[in-house]
Amino acid sequence: MGLNVNPDNPIICTRSFGEEPEKVSWFVAEYVKGLQGGSTQNSKLKTQNCLLACAKHFPGHGDTAVDSHTSLPVINVDIKRLERVELPPFKAAIEAGVAMIMIGHLKVPALEPEPIPATFSKRIVTNLLKDQMGFKGLVVTDALDMGALKSVCDEGEAAVRCLEAGCDILLHPSEPLKMLDAIVRAVENGRLSYERVDEAYKKVMGIKKQWSVAGGQWPEIHTQQSEDVAYKIAMKAIKIRKGTGDSLLAPTSSSENIVCLVIDDDGDGSVARPFLDAIRGKVPALKTVSSPLEINEGETAVLPIFSRVSAWKGSSGLSEKSAENLRGAISRGGRVVLISFGSPYILNSFDADVMMDAFDQADSMQEAVVERLIAE
Repeated sequence: MGLNVNPDNPIICTRSFGEEPEKVSWFVAEYVKGLQGGSTQNSKLKTQNCLLACAKHFPGHGDTAVDSHTSLPVINVDIKRLERVELPPFKAAIEAGVAMIMIGHLKVPALEPEPIPATFSKRIVTNLLKDQMGFKGLVVTDALDMGALKSVCDEGEAAVRCLEAGCDILLHPSEPLKMLDAIVRAVENGRLSYERVDEAYKKVMGIKKQWSVAGGQWPEIHTQQSEDVAYKIAMKAIKIRKGTGDSLLAPTSSSENIVCLVIDDDGDGSVARPFLDAIRGKVPALKTVSSPLEINEGETAVLPIFSRVSAWKGSSGLSEKSAENLRGAISRGGRVVLISFGSPYILNSFDADVMMDAFDQADSMQEAVVERLIAE
């Protein structure tokens, strides 16, 4: 829920609401209230049709070109910049009553002079987040099996340090029993206080009891109403950065030759099935190809680009192979339509007659793009 302020960020990108603190803060607050049914930390959570929200990655993972799944990023900005850019969305989340905040595995020298991740820092977790910012909810670590921590210490030691810093939930250890043994030893030898562990336990169990996890009735989430809302959001989210009106695709009655080449940076192109099904419903004569060399001169080339932002990938952009295919398709096509179902920064490196940012490869987004693309 923090900002993405680095176009080269390999892991945040479209997982953020944007680049501007004010806008991101507004979206964060509304999203938290939407998930939690309008509840706050000071009132009982409304357990009907709502979820616990978690804001991440505190104090801000947006200004880095390093994925913390692989190595430990450093956020080299001063306090004034943190207060102006990175921290406002988290303040908005706290004011909206967010139930959980995740600490990122990040070095932030302006907040913690010791060369340790934020997840190990009492200055960041307890002094800043809990005491200064007034967060009273659950503090959860990012996954303990990530490369950012493995470069510092083993998981057992990491778990103890996270608890010492003030974290309540230790997320995704690869060996939970060994982690538990390390915590028990730390309590027995007096390094970690029983009171700190008990505090974390009571906070977690209090939320579970309040949430009625045991025997609770979970809301149905895949409803027609939710699908309709997702489609409406998708329609509003699409950004046409170049090309409007007549420059978009023609309706079904046109004799224009339209060819589609799917640029899938992560797989075999099967992710584009909703897009292809929807566009074939509008343009039955659509031709699909698997190589730029199959695009004939003068054909309108529709080029949907799929590049998922995912852990351990190392980039939120295109591989050189995919970029080469895209450049080849652009050069061979007559009128060219580019749609990025992922990072909006991808299209900054290309030019075409029509350019659309769709931000996500969800079925509803793919169908909405076709609806926007075809001129009725």
